[in-house]
Amino acid sequence: MPSLTRTSWLPGAASVAIRVVGTVVLLAGVAKIIDLNQFARDLHSWTYLPAWVVSPAVFAVPLSEIALGGVTVAGIVSKRFAALAMTLLLTAFTALFGIHVLLGHAPECGCFGRFMEFMRGKDAAIWTLTRNGAMLLALVWALWVVSPRRVGAPQPKPMELHPELRGIADRSRGFTLVEILISIALVAILLALNLPVLRGIQQRASESSSLSTIRQHGAVFGMYTSDYAGTYPYFTSPTATRTILRDGNFVVDVSYFGAYQVWNIAMAKGYYSSGPFDRVFSPPGVSPWNEYLFTGYWYSCTMLARPEHWNPDQRRSGTALLRSTRDTEVRYPTLKVLLADLFASSLAFADAAPGGLRIPACFTDGSATALIPGDVRRQYPGGHGAPFDAGHGYHNTEPIPGMHTLDGVRGMDVRAR
Repeated sequence: MPSLTRTSWLPGAASVAIRVVGTVVLLAGVAKIIDLNQFARDLHSWTYLPAWVVSPAVFAVPLSEIALGGVTVAGIVSKRFAALAMTLLLTAFTALFGIHVLLGHAPECGCFGRFMEFMRGKDAAIWTLTRNGAMLLALVWALWVVSPRRVGAPQPKPMELHPELRGIADRSRGFTLVEILISIALVAILLALNLPVLRGIQQRASESSSLSTIRQHGAVFGMYTSDYAGTYPYFTSPTATRTILRDGNFVVDVSYFGAYQVWNIAMAKGYYSSGPFDRVFSPPGVSPWNEYLFTGYWYSCTMLARPEHWNPDQRRSGTALLRSTRDTEVRYPTLKVLLADLFASSLAFADAAPGGLRIPACFTDGSATALIPGDVRRQYPGGHGAPFDAGHGYHNTEPIPGMHTLDGVRGMDVRAR
């Protein structure tokens, strides 16, 4: 009996804790509904939340909070279910918010709309994580208290019930139909919000890896231009039908402009410690080499011809304009692409939605960044412009920044940085 007296306050305290957290969740949902526009703007600051998820989430999140908080405060569902559901909701939100913070993109919480306007700023992330952590601790403690099988809890002596009451007693131990339906809806909402975010995090991780690699290649190209008096890599001949490139026993013949995808074969021996088919020459998730592709980081074709070749009013046939270019000819070093990720470019332009895929690219000044498709300027419409039988190679403008820049090295590939 003494142990029962000392612990008799626990169920009541747990019930209060669950009701308090339920009230907070309910108020958060109401605050969002009052100013949906502000909540929508806050959601857009969640970098890893795809744009197509934001619109339904603007309504789904506050409605689910109001529903869950309302049934908790009103006592429509059991305390155990309410604590479990709110723990799930808070854990998912806090985990996603924490991931953004750790990756350096702390978003606006948007938890209480304009009621928490004074908390916006650099300390808002710390406050959000602290508040949610406190509520999670309270819920976990309450779950432990209300659990019928918790360790150390006094277990009542089994009672013999009338046969007609046994079925009712057994059914009372499970969840009600309302609780099951709420659980299904809540899990569906959390999955809809979390899966795209996790996919976005994976995309950003690949983007970060590609940026690191392409920045290294940019540094190597800088070493080459220093070694060759400012001249960009140039190893195919405009007067030859084909140019032979080799690395050890591997030999490939390419057209003049074909250098854009075989530069690794020409440069590996002199500037890299690995062979031309090492993984460093392929973007994340792409096989190092196949018979159709030698590197996934494409070298700008505009470095292989005079600026006039990339101007519709000045282009001439023949080989007069086909030559190497120098770093002193580049007018906008921070806006002229040198190398770009082929695969990210193709995917980004195929799905050019706001907040979607971006294109890792290295610029002639050695910097690297991920480009949004909408920021890429229009390229020369005729591509290389050389016929197949001229031996120069030919392909039309690709959805890859920097390949065929208007005005060549004198032009710009992006609007601004």
